[in-house]
Amino acid sequence: MRKIFSLFAAAALTLAMVSCEDENEKPNTPSTGNDSIPEGYVDLGLPSGTLWKADNENRSEKGIGHFTFDEAYAAFGNQLPTKEQLEELVNVGSWEWNENGYVVTGINGNYIQLPAAGIRLSTTGNVNFEGTMGFYWSCTDGGPSDAWALEFNASSKNVLASIRSNERSVRLVHNP
Repeated sequence: MRKIFSLFAAAALTLAMVSCEDENEKPNTPSTGNDSIPEGYVDLGLPSGTLWKADNENRSEKGIGHFTFDEAYAAFGNQLPTKEQLEELVNVGSWEWNENGYVVTGINGNYIQLPAAGIRLSTTGNVNFEGTMGFYWSCTDGGPSDAWALEFNASSKNVLASIRSNERSVRLVHNP
């Protein structure tokens, strides 16, 4: 019975994660006076119309900004970018490395900062690569133990299937 319940729970979570790419729900954010851009989001002029939040999400109870994939998906759902939205950001934006990570400038000259906040490994609980690498979740499932994520350092940017039990940064999007 326990095994059947575990299989059912895993299937339900997988179905929920796959649906993040199909839904276009908009996050509930306050208006800035310009109804097309919610407060706290930046229009980078991307072809998809995706707006990126200006700052990473943090967990106040832990005082950190790292989440496992399951924690991130449970807390933010389809406000996480899809794999395709991460790829668009990598391929369309202009990326300039500084001492904190990347400044990503969009087609229209607006920009966001993506800190190189490192990754908290599930095996050790330690934060590694802080200041030298950035790791950001998407909402796109990559299989039973993986999910798609952006990984970068000063010389490369990649969207890869990554271990979902490791804790990464979260940057939300507002879908058009």
